[in-house]
Amino acid sequence: MKPKMTDKHKLMAYVLSTDEDLNKNKKITQKEIADVFGVGQSTISSGIKDAKNRIKIQSLENELSQLKKELLQLQEVEILQLPDDVNCEYKRML
Repeated sequence: MKPKMTDKHKLMAYVLSTDEDLNKNKKITQKEIADVFGVGQSTISSGIKDAKNRIKIQSLENELSQLKKELLQLQEVEILQLPDDVNCEYKRML
């Protein structure tokens, strides 16, 4: 059984496959990355996809935090009777 990739390894695989500096001489393939980490190419493909999704989520959460900050500055928002101690960072309800 091949080892699983950690989150750190998934991000490393993403960097290896997308970084302009690392790929300026030739395009690094997923198979080559798989050989470095001792996993299959499909594991690398899944890991890169997972890393892309994490990056997108983080970017969206940053954007939502900025929007939350702007929202809290609107005077009209007072009618909602929001708590006084609201943090500007967006946090999803789980």
